[in-house]
Amino acid sequence: MFATPLAAFTAPLAAQEPSLENSVSDGDSTSAPLPEESPSEVQELPSEEVPEADSSVDAAEEPLEGPFEEPFEEFPTEPPVDVTELRAAVVEILPTTAPPPPIITSILPANTPAAMIVNTRQASWSELKRYALFAQLTESFGVEPSPQALPLLPYTIDYVEDVQPWIGDGVAIALLPVPSLRTIAPVERSVTIVPISDAEAFVDFIPTLAEARNVLPEQLSYRKFPIWSWPSEFVAYDFPWDNFPEEEMELEEFPPVPPPSGWNHYRQDPEPPYIYFPDGTYSPDGYTVPGYAVAHLGNYIVMSENVDTLRQWIEYQTQGGPKLTSNPSFEKTQSHPAAQRSLATVYGNVGELLNFEFSNPFQDFGLPPIPQPSLSERAAMSALFGNVTFDVLVSPEEKGLHLEAHLYTEGALPDLPPSPNADHSILGLIPAATYVLGSGYDIGGFWNDVSSAFSLSEVTGGLIETARSLVSLATGLDLDTDILSWMDGEYSLFLFPSQSGLLNSFFPGLGLEAGVLLETSNRPAAETALDALDDVLGEEALVSAKIADYPVVSLQYDVNYDGRMDSVLTHTWVTDDTLAFTSGNGAMERLVVPAGFNPLNDHSTFRNATDSFPNPNNGYFYVNMGSTLSFFYNLFGFNQATDPWAMDMRSYFGTVRSLSLTTSTSVQEFQIDALLGLAASESVEDLAESNEAELLEDEASQEEGASQEEGAS
Repeated sequence: MFATPLAAFTAPLAAQEPSLENSVSDGDSTSAPLPEESPSEVQELPSEEVPEADSSVDAAEEPLEGPFEEPFEEFPTEPPVDVTELRAAVVEILPTTAPPPPIITSILPANTPAAMIVNTRQASWSELKRYALFAQLTESFGVEPSPQALPLLPYTIDYVEDVQPWIGDGVAIALLPVPSLRTIAPVERSVTIVPISDAEAFVDFIPTLAEARNVLPEQLSYRKFPIWSWPSEFVAYDFPWDNFPEEEMELEEFPPVPPPSGWNHYRQDPEPPYIYFPDGTYSPDGYTVPGYAVAHLGNYIVMSENVDTLRQWIEYQTQGGPKLTSNPSFEKTQSHPAAQRSLATVYGNVGELLNFEFSNPFQDFGLPPIPQPSLSERAAMSALFGNVTFDVLVSPEEKGLHLEAHLYTEGALPDLPPSPNADHSILGLIPAATYVLGSGYDIGGFWNDVSSAFSLSEVTGGLIETARSLVSLATGLDLDTDILSWMDGEYSLFLFPSQSGLLNSFFPGLGLEAGVLLETSNRPAAETALDALDDVLGEEALVSAKIADYPVVSLQYDVNYDGRMDSVLTHTWVTDDTLAFTSGNGAMERLVVPAGFNPLNDHSTFRNATDSFPNPNNGYFYVNMGSTLSFFYNLFGFNQATDPWAMDMRSYFGTVRSLSLTTSTSVQEFQIDALLGLAASESVEDLAESNEAELLEDEASQEEGASQEEGAS
C-alpha cells in the first residue's frame, strides 16, 4: 500500500547528506559539535582514564558474629567510577537548549516492523489513582504511578529521579526495518527512542549511566552526532559458590494452620516438584553484560545494544525517508479514540516482521528442533502478509483498565465471518454467583473451520480422521453431522458454587461444580445424539428422575469405591432449545430450581465487566475475581493468615473486581477487548463497605443455591 525507500540502508554513505531535522546546527553557539569526519568512519574521541583504585580490601575491625570457625572476609568490590571528567565533556558537547522534542511517530520509519509507544505524561499516569489498587500502592510505596522503567535501561537507573526530569511526552521501543529477508534477530535492530524536553537536566544522564555500568563509555561520533558506547563484557563471579560457608541454623517449626474440613488429605500432600527451565546463556564461571550505546540527536536520544543499529537509525534520518505518520495502515491506530489517552500503544506489520529470523524459544529444553521455513517460503509469507497489521491500546476507563487489540487483514486473508447478532439469552440461565465463564456461538461452524484447516496438513488431518473414527466406533454416529452440527447456537462452560456433585465427591467440601449449556435449532438431532450417548453408557448406569419438574438423566458412578453411587453427569432441557449438562444432580439443582435463582446477566459485577464491550461479539470470558479469590482463600487457608504480607496482598487483590474478555469480527478486522475491573478509589471505610457489599451479593446467591440443594434433597 505504500512505497518503502530502502536506499537508506544500501546507498554509499558518502552520497548521503549529514543533515537532520531538529538537530543542532553547525552555527549554534550554545553547542560544541564534534569535528567533521568521514561519513564511513566512526571517530574515537579522547576518553578519560579511570583512576587506578586501591585493590586492597579493608578487613573488618571486628569478627563477624556467627558459628564460623574463622572470620569471613567480605566480598571484594570495585571502587565507583569517577565521572567528573565525563560530565565535563558531556556539558561541552551537548547544547543547553534544544528545539521542542519531536512526536515519536513522526521520526519512526514508515515501514517500521513493530513499535511500542509508551505515554510518559505524568497527568496520564496519575489517572490510575482513580482506582483503589493504584491509590493503595502509591500510599504503601510512596511512588506515583509512572512507567517506572524503560527497555534497554540498566535496572539500577531510577526512572523518577534520573529520567523523569528531562523526558518528553512519549517513548518508543521499536524495531528498525531490514530491506529484505535476512538472518537478523529482532534484538539486533531494537532501539529505544526517548525525547528530551529539558536539555539542561539531561546532561546528568550519561554520567549516571556510566555510574550504573561502573565503567566509562567509549566516546564516538557519527555524522556529527555524539555516541557513547559500552561494549558487552563477561563478568566472572568474584567468589566461588562452592566455598561459601554454610551457617548452622536453628529451624523453628510454625504451628500448622488447620485446613478446611474435607481437605486434610489434600493439604498434607507434598509440595509440587521444582520445574527446571534451562537457560542457554548460563555459565558457572560468570555472566555476560550486554553492550549498550546512546546516540544524541539534538532533541532526543536513541539507545540500543550496539553502535551499528544507531548508525542505521542516523542514516535513515539523514536521508529524510517517509515516516510512520504517512503510512495509511498506521492511520487506523493513531486516529483511534483511545490513542491520545492510551498508556501504551503497540503497532506492528506482520510482513515486515517476517523479514527477521526468530529463534526457537524451546531450543534449550532438549526437544527436537522445529523445522524452519526456507528463505523462499519466508519470502512468500512476507509478501502475502505485507499489508497485514495489528495494534494494541491500553487505556484507563471508568470501570478499570481496558485493552483493545486489532488485526487488520486488508484483503491478504480470506474474509472473516462477522460476529453473530446473538441476544446472549443463555446468560440468563447461569447462576449469578458463577466463578468463571466462557461462552461463544456455533460450535458446529467452528469445528468445520478448524477441521478444514487441519485437513491441509497430513499430520493434523490424520488426527482429525482418527477422532472421527473413534466417535463412530463408540457411538455409531458421525462426529460432524450427528454430534456437532446441531450445536449451532450459543454455548457456555462455567464453574459455580455447589455443595454436591462430581467434584465434591472427589474433594469433599470443595463447593465447586461445572456446567455446560448448548443452544440448538435442531432439537431432534440433539435427542438422537443423547440417545446414542445413553446407549454407550448403559441403562444400568443411568437413573431418570425429576428435579423441580425437569426430567433429568443422571450417570451414576462409585467415585470413592465405597459402595455408594454418586451422580457425576446430569443432563436435561432447561428450555425448548437449550440443553444443560452439569457435574451431578446437586449441581443441576442450582440451574433449574426457580426459588431464589439469580441470573448472571443481572449481576452487577458481570454487567460492569461486559457493558463496555462491542456488541455483536463472539462471546465472553469472565472471572468474578472477588468470589474466586475468596474461594481460593478458603481452600488454602489464606484467609486465616495474619502476617502483614498476607494482609497486604488480600487488600490489594480485594480491589480487583473482575477479568473479562471478548472478541468480535468484521470482514477484514479481528478485534479483542479485555477489561481488568478495578474498584474506584475511595476511603478505606468506603472501599471495605463496597467489597463487603459485593461479597454479600455473591454469598447470598450461594446461600440461596445451597438452600435449593437442601430443599431438593
